[in-house]
Amino acid sequence: MRFMLLAFMVAGAEAGPCTPVDSCPKLSDGLYCPVNDVTEHADINRDVKLVKDYLAETPLNYAMAKEVYTAGNFSSKGLGNMRTLQDLAQKDMTVDGKYTNVPLQNHKGP
Repeated sequence: MRFMLLAFMVAGAEAGPCTPVDSCPKLSDGLYCPVNDVTEHADINRDVKLVKDYLAETPLNYAMAKEVYTAGNFSSKGLGNMRTLQDLAQKDMTVDGKYTNVPLQNHKGP
């Protein structure tokens, strides 16, 4: 299932192919190397880890975790704009018909 989701994400990437083909950097997990340079998109994973680390501090560092969640830290959209976990959580991905909110158990797969 994870492989299928990753394949779908890469297939839907709009970035140009890496030249040469094997020149794209591995993502922040250090394991996966996409065929397109989607590093900036994938760096949102680093924000997730940072939030997790702040919430693991004693005392709990809620203020910094919220700052990363609402303002972003690692995933740049360019021109000084950051991709944020809050924006991703609030975005309606169903408006253009590309994605659905139908539960997976209703999917009639092969």
